[in-house]
Amino acid sequence: MPLPTACGRLATWACSCCCRDLLEGIGGSADVGCDQARGQEPSPSSSSSAIPGSLRQRRRPSASHLGGGCSPSCEDRAETEAPAVPASPKLLSLSTAGKQQADDGGASGGGPNTGSVSGCEGPPPGDCAFEQVASPVSEPRDEAGDQRLPATCRICLEEEGPAPHERLVAPCVCRGSAKFVHAACVEAAFAARGDWLQLVCPTCKHQYEGPAAVRLAEFALEELRRHHSADGAAIAAGLHNLGIAYGRAGDGDRERELLQEALKLQEQEHGPDHDNVAATLVNLGNAYSRLGDVRMQRELLERALSINERAHGPDHHAVATTLVNLGSVYGVLGEPVKQRDLQERALRILEREFGPSHRSVAPTLVNLGIAYGALRQLDRQKDLLERALRINEREYGPDHRAVATTLVNLGSSYGRLGHADKQREVLERALRIKQREYGPDHGEVANALVILGAAHGDLGDTAQQRELLERALRIQERHFGLGHRETLSALGGLCMVAGRLGDFGRKRELLERMLPIMEREFGPEHCNVAVTLAELASTCGELGDAESQQALLDRSRHIEEKGAFCRFYGAEGGG
Repeated sequence: MPLPTACGRLATWACSCCCRDLLEGIGGSADVGCDQARGQEPSPSSSSSAIPGSLRQRRRPSASHLGGGCSPSCEDRAETEAPAVPASPKLLSLSTAGKQQADDGGASGGGPNTGSVSGCEGPPPGDCAFEQVASPVSEPRDEAGDQRLPATCRICLEEEGPAPHERLVAPCVCRGSAKFVHAACVEAAFAARGDWLQLVCPTCKHQYEGPAAVRLAEFALEELRRHHSADGAAIAAGLHNLGIAYGRAGDGDRERELLQEALKLQEQEHGPDHDNVAATLVNLGNAYSRLGDVRMQRELLERALSINERAHGPDHHAVATTLVNLGSVYGVLGEPVKQRDLQERALRILEREFGPSHRSVAPTLVNLGIAYGALRQLDRQKDLLERALRINEREYGPDHRAVATTLVNLGSSYGRLGHADKQREVLERALRIKQREYGPDHGEVANALVILGAAHGDLGDTAQQRELLERALRIQERHFGLGHRETLSALGGLCMVAGRLGDFGRKRELLERMLPIMEREFGPEHCNVAVTLAELASTCGELGDAESQQALLDRSRHIEEKGAFCRFYGAEGGG
């Protein structure tokens, strides 16, 4: 719920995510989803014209309100996590998108939060670093919940077996009888094709995802190094694809390492201003976003935007992909007007290039919805998010990461509009998807827990709200560290719980933890700081500390008088 300040304002903190699920992927990009919630993430897209002829021909067998549904850092950007933003279509690679991250809210030609990986001659059996991400496939049920026959592999038509290589996985967005495949079968098929830079399912045309994508990408990179060791551009493309695969599987550290290595090779091969360099900069920015460093993300994205505008002109879809992720960053940094303007520009480009219902448009819709939510245009936010949800469910099915990113943000929107039952319903669905994809203690899960906690609070279940928020805070602190901006959402929610329970000592302690984070992340004269000071003043008043209350109110009013709210909301909303 919105937090009234001493001067009648609403606390509307910038949301950072995910869709780390905010969407990471437009039309072939990643976070941004922003998971991405934070938005969506970026995704690189493949272009056969960019692939060296020797590789194309060679064939070898074998991813704001204090305590309310829009608190800082509690929305999933579609880059965007996020999900998620698309990378340059000329890059030899997978797609990820922005805070809705590549195939997460985007699509296989650049979508949010997904990645593909290796496999020729089939990688040797063994444990994958993200094996726990795989979803169970035994005893599938139809939409009515009735049990059907056991799932079978779409390649060999056999059922799941006890050995690791006989495990059935769902590595892409194929559905129905084609949904499942043995890990060994998909690896053998990939090896037989021998197209090491195409980590795309030949049936659904979307990027492979999860542990299967990581294994395929690792195998592809081994093959590229074995047979094309002198081709730096090909090795860079393989590193790029593997990095995105790790990012979509939730490993931002490994993603960053691989993309940095790819970037170094690309700059050596092509120079610092090539469009392949721009694609990697976008996805590397999304990796930094997943790790909580949005300022580095902004620096990389601004460099990528300059390259793309120079190489393609101002209205190219590669420019739009970069704009989606960059707009998401400005939202996280507390500048929703700039966020909205960049997302609107990106949306015009993408709708003109792909049409209004293309999967590449969905991450931008998510991130634009987040911007309108921060600007208190809640009906507009809901309409955009519901439109994104229809696209993502049509494109990926009801249980995909891109859908979860959109649901987290839509749940926040429903809560702010007073639809707590509807909010809880969509958030519980989002939480199930995220926990299945990432495990119960991953940073991508925390955003859903925060907003679901708000729904329980609005329905009067304060005990459940506190339990969910405390779990979210533990995850955030372990994943990002104490005092990180990502912890603001859970801390703000726990402030609301303490206030509802009349525990003003605890509320003061939490607000005093939040204030230095706010000042460091947004600057000492941001309206988020003014809101926090005003709420802390009110809490001190409840505790009988009139001296501190007055001093805090004076600081809050001073920030407001200097135009903080006008700067945040823009001319149309600053009054």
